[in-house]
Amino acid sequence: MRQRFEFLLTTVLVILTRIGDGLSTHLATPDLSRELNPLGAGGWPALIATAAVVLALSTALNYCYVFRPVDNFPQTLGLSFEAFKRHYFDPHANPTLMTRTGSVLAYVFGYIVPRTLIAWSLLLIANNLFTAFGMVFTFVAGGDLAVLWTLRGVSGSAMVRDHPERVGCYIAA
Repeated sequence: MRQRFEFLLTTVLVILTRIGDGLSTHLATPDLSRELNPLGAGGWPALIATAAVVLALSTALNYCYVFRPVDNFPQTLGLSFEAFKRHYFDPHANPTLMTRTGSVLAYVFGYIVPRTLIAWSLLLIANNLFTAFGMVFTFVAGGDLAVLWTLRGVSGSAMVRDHPERVGCYIAA
């Protein structure tokens, strides 16, 4: 039961964060003109296709991690760091690694890839939302810049007060 829950939770989080990344990218740059991803040159179809492939790969690796675990850890406790590295990375010192290299790699990357995608997607979502937020408030500040531009001929000693209800201001000479 715990395995199934872990698999479903991780997979759902990957899916939701990838969808959130796509939606926030669309919010920040609907035509992909500000997209830094090189796949953005292929337009939305290329980005969506790539996201689907990454999602399928991530789900498959997550499945290997959760439902096909490989015991690649040393059986003796208290190994030095050097001995642990030798066991974990040297096929000559570890028969599991020598005979089941693909399974060991799928197991290790099955832990790393989905969790990295979740964290990376959350960072991209935050970046896209901050970009959209900045664009909106820069646009809104345009009204203040227009008022400032109209005041460029007013004397520096004049008192200026913002109008409480309308765009503009009062000037007391």
